[in-house]
Amino acid sequence: DEAAARKVRLIVTTFDENNRVVGYRYLVLSDDAVQPQQVLPFDVTLTSSTPNVARFAVVAEALKVQ
Repeated sequence: DEAAARKVRLIVTTFDENNRVVGYRYLVLSDDAVQPQQVLPFDVTLTSSTPNVARFAVVAEALKVQ
């Protein structure tokens, strides 16, 4: 089921080698409606207070347009 979305957000979380969270970044991509298959380009700069970043995960979230 495809539907337009609004309030599109990204959360990027960084982890150390023991899978502990060492940082995150919250990014607003769009507050307006985004259509299915629409592309939203983005850049994220990750900086960390620790040099121990082993991996990162990116999660997108949004609300369905009613």
